[in-house]
Formats: sequence, C-alpha cells, structure tokens
Amino acid sequence: LGILYRRKNGKGEWAGGAMYYLRDGLGSFRGCKQLGKVLGLLFSIFCIFASFGIGNMGQINSIATNMRAVFSIPNWVTGVFLMAVAALVVVGGLKRIAAGTEKLVPVMALLYVVGALAIVAMNYRSILPAFASIFKGAFAMKAVGGGIVGSGVKAAVTWGMKRGVFSNEAGLGSLAGLHGEAKEEKHLAVNGAGDQGGYGTEEIQGMWAIFEVFFDTIVSCTLTALVILCVAGSGTASEFGAENGASLTSLCFFTALGSPGGYAVAVCVVLFAFSTIIAWYYMGRQAAEYLGGKISGKIPAVYAVGYLLAAFLGCLGAMET
Repeated sequence: LGILYRRKNGKGEWAGGAMYYLRDGLGSFRGCKQLGKVLGLLFSIFCIFASFGIGNMGQINSIATNMRAVFSIPNWVTGVFLMAVAALVVVGGLKRIAAGTEKLVPVMALLYVVGALAIVAMNYRSILPAFASIFKGAFAMKAVGGGIVGSGVKAAVTWGMKRGVFSNEAGLGSLAGLHGEAKEEKHLAVNGAGDQGGYGTEEIQGMWAIFEVFFDTIVSCTLTALVILCVAGSGTASEFGAENGASLTSLCFFTALGSPGGYAVAVCVVLFAFSTIIAWYYMGRQAAEYLGGKISGKIPAVYAVGYLLAAFLGCLGAMET
C-alpha cells in the first residue's frame, strides 16, 4: 500500500506512508473520501509525536545509559555528540539518510548475531532451562490468574503493545513510509516449471517487510533473551548491576566475552539505536511534509529543529519517563 499510493514530492523524491493510502486508498471508496482525509491528517500528527518518543528520545536514552555503563561517558556528552551527528545527517538530506542506514544495519546485525551465538554456544547447558523459564513465565498459573483480573489484562495488553512496537513495529503503519521510498525495478525469477517471471518493487519490498519482522523478533530478540538468561539469570536488571535493558545486555556481553567482545557489541547497540533515530526522522519528516502541504509550509523546518532538540533532551531523563 505504501508503494501503490506513493507520489513524488517537490524535490522529485518518493513520498509515501499510511497518510497517503488512507487518504487516496480508503478515500477512493464510496462515502469514505472525507474519512480518508481526516485519518490521513490524524496519522501524520500521531506519527510526528511517535517519532519523538519511539524513534528518538527512547533510543537516545538507551544509547546514553549504555555509553555510561560501558565507557563511563556522561549522558549530556553523549546527547551533544549525537545531536551534532544527527544534524549532519539531517542537513545531508534524505539520500544520505538512506545510504547511511543501508550500510550500518547489515554490519551491526551480523556482529551482534555472531556475538550472541558465541555466548549461547558457551552456555549451551543453560539453553533449555532458559527456554523453560520463558514459557513458565508466560503460561504459569500465576500469570494466567493475574490475567483474569482487569488490572492484569490491562498490564498484559500495555506491555504487549510496548514490546511489539519497540521490537518490530508490525502493524504500526510507520514502515510504509520507508518502503515507499524504494526504487522501481524488476527482479528476474524462475519458477518451478523453469519459466522466467519478474518480481516488481511491491513484491520485493513486501518480502523484505516480512523478513524484517522475523529477524527483529524471532532472531535478534530471542538471542538477546537467551544471552541475558544464560549469563545474568532471571533476576532484574538492577540485581545484575544494570540500569535498564540496554545496559544489562552490554554487561552480559562483557561478562561472557570480555572487553573486546563487550566493546564491539556495545557499539552495535549504539548503532542499532542511532539507525532507528535516522529512520524515524525520515518517517516523521514525511509526515511533517504531508501536514506542511495541508496546513503550513514551515512545519517540516520546525520539525527538524524539534527533532534535533529532542535528541539531546532524551538522554537526560529516565527511560520510564
């Protein structure tokens, strides 16, 4: 849908996202024209707010606490540095954003997976107990009993939404803007009968979108859980001397792999979060441009300044905030 309803902006670059297919796709149905316009505007507004929280301040906070735990760097120093780097990327334009993220993601993902697999292999006897504790925690009678009560259901839904959104964003509507930027091209394919066919941009991006969710959650998150359970056990982060999940992950890698592996993975965690900041700026910028075409042409510029300021402020408070 992001590709089907995308369009070129004033700079000749592809612009897409849920706001376009809500307006032009849903709006094409009889009696839904106004509804499509309203939902497109609402999505753009919510996307901008989400970009400050999900895509920026939460990520910056993880980086800052991680850098303090591993390298003893004060939070404000990390904030100033990352705000400056983000400013350079923003000034460089959307093409540099896409090119930078494209190079960062595969390298850091490979390093992280290799490091995690090494730790799991070193603690192979703890693998089955770790999975047992995961399923026990999810399906034990205590969890079931708590879920029957109203407050338990509310807590379960709240944490489920948080984990799902921060894990892979499936169903959030955000990644349609990123996939909408894909180049138009045909990829040759041969089917089982030996006939040649072609996959278009929509099919290729659709398959990548499926792979992203699989890799983020099934591969990366499961490996992270196994590393933590094998090294730190099932206690809380504070019991292991960590401030939150990000610093706990780094400390587990340090404990298992020593300084070289620990530092390498700590850098990977920073790059994971920073590439998310870059991607969410792109998505928020598209939403700002959409609103700018409807309300005020100054919105994209104001958004860029606000996003950079949030990158600094996000490192100063607690993750819960």
